[in-house]
Amino acid sequence: MLVIGEHVPTAIAVHYDPPEACGADRVLGAIGALLRFPDLDDVLLFDAGTCLTATLATRAEGVLGGAILPGPDLMARALADHTAALPLVEPSAPQESVGRSTAESIRVGIDAATVGAVAELERRFREELGRAPHVIATGTGAPALLRACPSIHDHLPLAQLWGVAACYRRSMDRPPA
Repeated sequence: MLVIGEHVPTAIAVHYDPPEACGADRVLGAIGALLRFPDLDDVLLFDAGTCLTATLATRAEGVLGGAILPGPDLMARALADHTAALPLVEPSAPQESVGRSTAESIRVGIDAATVGAVAELERRFREELGRAPHVIATGTGAPALLRACPSIHDHLPLAQLWGVAACYRRSMDRPPA
């Protein structure tokens, strides 16, 4: 088995402490986003799945870091598992801005937490960079993020696979050790 970053070099620097602790999915997604959008200098990739990860990368510096928080399904499970009376609710776009039932209130809360987190992380990372990165969504929850967050510019469903392809091509260009 070939391991990205161990047997197959990444095509980008990783400024993480330690670099190998940055998940391969995050590194590969950033590489894939920069590869897929060659005219962009900076990307902020939101990967929506069990967790919602935000990975900030620049073409010049590589992966700068990001954030990890619970995804909508994990939030719903945490509420059901760690409270006495709240039911497990399938997260979805709320029908109303104000929940008028327990289930709809949970949906409103999860939606607000997710959309608010995306907006706040975009603000923080823009401030850190001194410019606005191009915002991209990937992962199984990306379509919901795209509907809820108008600041997301693009959907790249196969971001990590683009990254794998880039790393593999790069490894083929190296002379054998």
